Amino acid sequence: MTTKLDLNALVLFYEVVNAQSLTRAADRLRVPKSTISRKLSILEHQLGSQLLKRGRRVAALTDIGRVVYDHTQRIISEIEDAGFEASKLQSELSGVLRASLPVDFGVSWLGRLVAEFGIIHPHIQLIVEINNRWVDLSQEPYDVAIHLGPPRNSHLPVKVFTSLSRGIYASPEYLKRKGSITTVEDIQNHDCIVTDHQRDEGVWNFLSSTSDKVIDIDARVVVNNIGMAREITIGGLGLGILPNVMCKNDVAAKRLVRLLPTWRSPPLQASAFYSGRRRMPRKTRAFIDFLSERLLTDE
Repeated sequence: MTTKLDLNALVLFYEVVNAQSLTRAADRLRVPKSTISRKLSILEHQLGSQLLKRGRRVAALTDIGRVVYDHTQRIISEIEDAGFEASKLQSELSGVLRASLPVDFGVSWLGRLVAEFGIIHPHIQLIVEINNRWVDLSQEPYDVAIHLGPPRNSHLPVKVFTSLSRGIYASPEYLKRKGSITTVEDIQNHDCIVTDHQRDEGVWNFLSSTSDKVIDIDARVVVNNIGMAREITIGGLGLGILPNVMCKNDVAAKRLVRLLPTWRSPPLQASAFYSGRRRMPRKTRAFIDFLSERLLTDE
């Protein structure tokens, strides 16, 4: 019949051997010396063997004691590893995160960001939908919804987490066909790819370090999202005011040229609406912080 040993007694035995003295072990553990001595006696009785050689200033192991010590060391190591893994899992973010992201960010660029976030947080299951409409979290099952533009009035908590700087872009083919642009005023003589809210305004606003200008535009094409405006601009039909972060790779690949870089359009705000609580859940905050950092890094 297998003897069921007292784990607490095994730990005390282990500590006595490490301290090389019952007295020192008692001091370290802040346990009465008599308690340790009694536990060791019970353990030896259960095993039917002496574990420590008595009558010595330094605790010395018997042959049986060495075997028990080695096994106890492995047991304690496993317990410590279990505690470390449990603590690690508690500190890691986990669970399901349902996110609505704007198509204006650009689907291919968003896909790369979602992949990077998933690698950093392997215990979060991401459910991502790309939308070109206003998403109301009180009516739809998302944890967070990212919107571009000024935040709408909403009873939901919102965080404006970054602003996207914008510039004037055209394709090399368009510039060859229509001619170069050297001043902001030149834009009035060119075809423009505009979003629906830009069409409603009928103008493009431009800022520099010393002044600002309002330019009347000729809306050759009107679209309802910036991602489509970018694609048409790359296609060579006209000029577009686009987020710089969206066009970085296009400029590097010579699909687009940034025009008049000392001028810029007012930045486009990015806001995160999150559901349920005034205090943002940790996984939601991690996602928003990640997007904010990457948006700033990629500009």
